[in-house]
Amino acid sequence: MSSELEKIYKENKRGRYTYWVCSIALLIFGAILMLLHAWFVSIILWGISGLWFVILFRSLKEIAGNICQIAQVNPTRLNPETKRHENIAERVSIMALVLPIIEYLDKKFNSHVLITGDSGIGKTTLMKFLIKMKKKFSKETIVVFNFSPHDLYVKTSDSIIDVSKNAPDPFRDIGAFSSAYATAYHIAPDKVGYMARQISSVLNNALMRSKNFADLIKNLDNVRGGKDDVAQGILNQIRQLETKSKTLTSLDLSKDVVYDFSKFTFTEGKVFWAETILNMIWNVAKEKKQSLIIICDEAQHLVVMPTTKINEFLKEGRRLGVSIYASTQSYAMIDGGIRSNFATKFVFRTDDDEALNQLRALGANLEEVAHFARGEFTDVGFPELKKFVPIFYLVENEKDFSNIEEIESKIENEEKIEWKEETSSEEIIVNEEPDEAFVKEEETLRNKILGVLDKSDTSLAISRVAKALYKESMEKDEQNKVKLLVNNEINKLVKEDILDKQSLINERKKGKKESHVFRRNENLSKFHVTLQNRSVKLLKANNITILNEATHHSGTQGVDITLDFCDVEIETGLKDSLGLFDKSLMENTKPVIIVVPNYEQKERYSYLPSVQNGKAKCVLLPELIQAVKEFMK
Repeated sequence: MSSELEKIYKENKRGRYTYWVCSIALLIFGAILMLLHAWFVSIILWGISGLWFVILFRSLKEIAGNICQIAQVNPTRLNPETKRHENIAERVSIMALVLPIIEYLDKKFNSHVLITGDSGIGKTTLMKFLIKMKKKFSKETIVVFNFSPHDLYVKTSDSIIDVSKNAPDPFRDIGAFSSAYATAYHIAPDKVGYMARQISSVLNNALMRSKNFADLIKNLDNVRGGKDDVAQGILNQIRQLETKSKTLTSLDLSKDVVYDFSKFTFTEGKVFWAETILNMIWNVAKEKKQSLIIICDEAQHLVVMPTTKINEFLKEGRRLGVSIYASTQSYAMIDGGIRSNFATKFVFRTDDDEALNQLRALGANLEEVAHFARGEFTDVGFPELKKFVPIFYLVENEKDFSNIEEIESKIENEEKIEWKEETSSEEIIVNEEPDEAFVKEEETLRNKILGVLDKSDTSLAISRVAKALYKESMEKDEQNKVKLLVNNEINKLVKEDILDKQSLINERKKGKKESHVFRRNENLSKFHVTLQNRSVKLLKANNITILNEATHHSGTQGVDITLDFCDVEIETGLKDSLGLFDKSLMENTKPVIIVVPNYEQKERYSYLPSVQNGKAKCVLLPELIQAVKEFMK
């Protein structure tokens, strides 16, 4: 047991003991008064004592409506044959311990909370529980940023502001406008150099002469033109952001409120207006320290850029009295520097390879995260994570859960959600069963990994490489060992420049990353084939007619996928110079959609003049269909 956690549990138990002592003392005092014939007072004291006993008995019986530690993952397990501890992680069930969540969070070095995990796994339920506990035991004002229509978060307050109809005035602070624009459209001058600085310069010059969107559009229109036409690209984006709504001139942070951004139909609009309101909150918090909790679902929209105001809240939150509660599907998507500013990091089950790799780096025990049941989670910010990994569970229904045996039974019997691979041209079948020594002999394992990759016409996710090496008879512990060994060996092969590894945003779950590996070569063709195959499959699934599909990826002229009203180019990030590529986009007779594998490449390609002026659009796989529909209009 962690000393910190044990201290919290002891304090909780000490409070119960005090309750018992007081009840018994009242009972004895009532008996003495009865002997002295003070019947009336004696009956009252006995009644109070009996009531306390009933309340205490119920509190001991009930764990419903609380977060409980129900198990832990120890770094070693006892071998019953040798009677020695082996370095193999073992999950051990324990008696359910109610975690006093408010005290637990208060003991951390800051009050920020990050919640990550696959979709439908329990993140929203946990966030709502934390909001409920804070409302019950604390005095902080709850400010919710809601990005999804019909989301449960809109029910957390009676005060709901539809930002599309009540937008703030972003022209009151030019610096805040520029920062919000940079975050929404991924402008990072320190990373991309000249083009980003030029965009910022053109925008700021126009902003200094503008009091509203009409002025800004007019000023940008006056300076547009020329070869690169940066102003035209900014103009197209500003027209999207313009809103005719009433102006939200001030913020009332004295009561709970939900800012609803779900009516904006494009991500950039949601991010821009969210950043604008965050800047307004920042200015209010600086002038007058006020206890606030900012709840942000779909946090990936805001925390992938260094320009986001969230960064400053994370760093200065304690001084300002502001806490950030953020939720997102991918642990790996959030920059490590940003994650480190969250003292509490609740992690639910995930099968994101990159996320699991980062969790393993914190401790081998965290491998168990991939096998959590729905509703189970741990805290990666746990003080003594190296000693053991606590497994928590939010118990909601007192009828279903009255003790640890019932909880564990329900979790063990619950069908775990596994990522089911779709049968496709990427499916790999390995007929040869690995021999018993393959997990021990590095050279044999290396050859088998390369053999699986060589048999495939596409790149493969690391998890799929591991699955290709499983035996059907393997137990889960053995599979975990294989997965870990395969991952370590692949990292060695990448360092030796034998393999290349790239992240790919899965089209089926936006925000979820897969780590793909393939033989290193000159043109990354296998990764290109994967991205193109998935794009084609996505287009066909949405009944979009494909006129032509390229069958080679040697760098010759010609687009990868031809549609009626636009073309699709697949870009994996190979090109060192984008000048010629951008020229071909500008000369193309139809608009072009550039499909890239991850956010890093999207950021890189988004600064092309052809993208800035609207001739082309850069998207991830989950955004492809929406982009096609926009060009269809």
